[in-house]
Amino acid sequence: MPKSAAKIPFRSMSPRTRSGSMAIVCGRRGVELDVLTAIKNGATTAAQMASSAGANDSAMRRLLDTLVSLK
Repeated sequence: MPKSAAKIPFRSMSPRTRSGSMAIVCGRRGVELDVLTAIKNGATTAAQMASSAGANDSAMRRLLDTLVSLK
């Protein structure tokens, strides 16, 4: 890991940096859980997407809410 990429506590980051970091993390989780494929296959609710991904309903709802807010 380059020296400039040393671990920095999340709370000490600027709001702009935090939102950028959150966007990356949430986007990555969306890809890992294959959210777009679930939508393509007809899932229309967070519960349906969670079921297809083997994830928790509440966590999937929060992930989807965050992804929508990044628009």
